[in-house]
Amino acid sequence: MTVRNRPLKVPVLVALEDGECIRNVEIQERVAAVLELESGEREERYARSGAVIWRDRVNWVLSDHYRAGWVERPSRGVYRIAEPGLAALAQRPGRVDFLRRRLGRFLGRRSSA
Repeated sequence: MTVRNRPLKVPVLVALEDGECIRNVEIQERVAAVLELESGEREERYARSGAVIWRDRVNWVLSDHYRAGWVERPSRGVYRIAEPGLAALAQRPGRVDFLRRRLGRFLGRRSSA
């Protein structure tokens, strides 16, 4: 499945679930880990602009979540999950647990490196 067809709304919320203020680039890396993106998907670019597709899609989801009130933006390029975002996660427990395990493995690898 290409990154263009992957649902990103829940993975973005899972990446922010710890309640910390997280920079956009770190959110993108967490989402890539949760989705277990392969190198080909990580390198896929739009033909016209040359922008990396999966990073662009995560940015759009962050923008949508901000407008919906699911995330807060305390400063430029920094996001934090809001109460409505946590409530949205609570509505999808099976999917969220699966994604949490993937994120936990990613964060565990980074802290032990």
